[in-house]
Amino acid sequence: MIIKVLGSGASLGVPMLQCSCVTCTSLDPKDKRTRSSVLVTVCDKNILIDIGPDFRAQALQHKISSIDTLLITHEHSDHTAGLDDIRPFYFFSKKSIPLYANVRTIQMIQKKFHYFFNKTDSSGCMTLHPIDLDYQKIKLYEDIIMTPIYVQHDQLSILGFRIQDFTYITDASKIDFLEIEKIKGSQVLMLNAIGKNQHRAHFSLQEAISLAQYINAPKTYITHMSHWMEPYAKVSSILSSNIFLAYDGLTISLV
Repeated sequence: MIIKVLGSGASLGVPMLQCSCVTCTSLDPKDKRTRSSVLVTVCDKNILIDIGPDFRAQALQHKISSIDTLLITHEHSDHTAGLDDIRPFYFFSKKSIPLYANVRTIQMIQKKFHYFFNKTDSSGCMTLHPIDLDYQKIKLYEDIIMTPIYVQHDQLSILGFRIQDFTYITDASKIDFLEIEKIKGSQVLMLNAIGKNQHRAHFSLQEAISLAQYINAPKTYITHMSHWMEPYAKVSSILSSNIFLAYDGLTISLV
């Protein structure tokens, strides 16, 4: 399995427009955070988790030539606004791309991207697969099992995903015990933290660290960071040996 971090930033990205804070003005490339998304390549399948407004630039930069499956954590624009750019993948492959999301997100996609499902040249570019609370494991392909993780983003119920031994959680502010149990045993955990201070809708850095220590994955990477997360070098210097900040372009190999 290869995990490619396409974006590690929160909804406004880093640098944030109009901001001159120390993170936004950092010259370190690891502090340039586009909207969060990861590409998981396993068994020759490219599985994209979230597709935000920076997806086109991310796809060009990383020379993404195919997408076999889309997993969407929730309907917010920084996780779905790039859906329109899925069309060229369909135009050239003529293969409909399966998209998995919760029922509420599916309904938003049907409304906002209605031309994917009407009689247009884009119709047929994706098939929608709603995930409800009854789903414990989903067979994406013969050798690829995905487990949905049900988490809270403030008052909104959203999804995380475990694919084999990799778990991806973003925008979480609370995870119930039974869902945490689903994550245990992951070799790599990617977990959100908006910054150092507490936030009603996202984990703070310390909250993410505490959860990571409880789950005790061999490696945990922090993602979905705003400019409130101080520069990469400064934060990395205080993290324990198995917790890291993710950054755009990070590649993780998982055997």
